[in-house]
Amino acid sequence: MGVDTDGEMSRFGEDPDNRVLGAKLDEALELMLALWSGDEVSHAGTYYKADGVAFLPRPLQQPRPPLWGAATGTGRPRPLKRAARLDGLFPADGTPGKLGPMLDVIAAERGTLDGFDVALPAFPGSDMAAFERAGATWALWHFYPPAPADDIMKAVSAGPAARARLGAALTAAGPRRRGRGRGRRVGVWCGVYRSPAPAAACAMRVATASGCDR
Repeated sequence: MGVDTDGEMSRFGEDPDNRVLGAKLDEALELMLALWSGDEVSHAGTYYKADGVAFLPRPLQQPRPPLWGAATGTGRPRPLKRAARLDGLFPADGTPGKLGPMLDVIAAERGTLDGFDVALPAFPGSDMAAFERAGATWALWHFYPPAPADDIMKAVSAGPAARARLGAALTAAGPRRRGRGRGRRVGVWCGVYRSPAPAAACAMRVATASGCDR
């Protein structure tokens, strides 16, 4: 959907109103899902047009590539309800402590959290056990400059051992309440943002490390 923090939209004539951006996103999702079918699509919406367009080849993942919806808290339920129609939730400013009420909204919309991904932002020192107890299935690790490559690798390399300990604890503890913490390990997604040199080497080391799933 985007934000207008430094005029990224308004300075190009785009309407930065969140309601307009949300409506655009909803229509774009509808159109994209139709196009991913591989069938010929004609669409005449408020914001987007498509006249006899077909996207080929179809996506390898069926029924579609997974889509996660972003949201911040429960004060604005529309983004949470949108995420509930998709395949996962990314609470942009989420923490394990904030996640419970958000998942309550998701569960009420979907009827279940089975098969639904929840990706929490993670930083050095984040407690993966707390992530799992809260219902997270992915930890999105963030590394910003000037984080040295060695510090990044230290955090990444700690992942498998921590997850192994967590897996053993989950096996002993059994299923969690309300569909959260379903015994599934927390996946690790690593991102390196605008890293200084040696950026390429750092990104490659992170991407090939056993501590990352993505």
